[in-house]
Amino acid sequence: MAMNAHGRFLLLILGSLLFTGCSLMNRYDYSDQTPEVKTKGSLRIAIAALDVREYVANRQKRPRFTGLFRSGFGIPYDITTASGKPMADEFAAAMQRALTRNGFSVIPVPTQHTMRAENVLAKAVATGADRILLLSIFEWKGETFGVTRVYYNLSLDVYDGKGASLGSKDLSGSDFAGGRFLEHVTNPLQHAKDQVPVEFSRKIAELIDSPEIAGKLHSGGGNAVPETPANKGAPAGQGTPADHPPGIAM
Repeated sequence: MAMNAHGRFLLLILGSLLFTGCSLMNRYDYSDQTPEVKTKGSLRIAIAALDVREYVANRQKRPRFTGLFRSGFGIPYDITTASGKPMADEFAAAMQRALTRNGFSVIPVPTQHTMRAENVLAKAVATGADRILLLSIFEWKGETFGVTRVYYNLSLDVYDGKGASLGSKDLSGSDFAGGRFLEHVTNPLQHAKDQVPVEFSRKIAELIDSPEIAGKLHSGGGNAVPETPANKGAPAGQGTPADHPPGIAM
């Protein structure tokens, strides 16, 4: 039986509400995250975050992409940054807040996902900073399908003011971030919105507070360590393949 005009109108309204809901809910807010970094100092540090995710480079995803939410039927919907800014910009801003709070003078170095690491480093050297921190984002996304997992592959490099490498620290893996109904999570999407940015803060703090990085963030460049040891080995696993099936952009 053909659907009458009234039925078609109701479906149109329902579809519009669903689309609006996806657009409003499918966002992670990193702007209120300040990683709990223990390392303190007073040097001038140039900070850059470079998005090198393959699916961003090949334009399968936009730079603001930061995760997936799957419906009950498994249909993926893209999660983006709440600000609409590139995810790398949000990560760099969070690092800046953390280090500024701990006494460092931070110089942000803007990047674009089309840039090469050596070009970013050259821009950072030109700032005249004492140290340079370059975060390379090979993978980062939260994925929710009932429960939430965070897939990550991050590399933090520290350089002196002339661009000479002083050390690096890598973290990669796939971490369970909660969301089971038995944990009294009745809204998995809201849980993911709350939890994924927190997981980001933890990873950034772990990178900066690692001996490989923290020990180089002072004038001597020796073996200074965080006030409270918070260092762990890189988790096993390399995240998800770069050719992950695209979600439905909302």
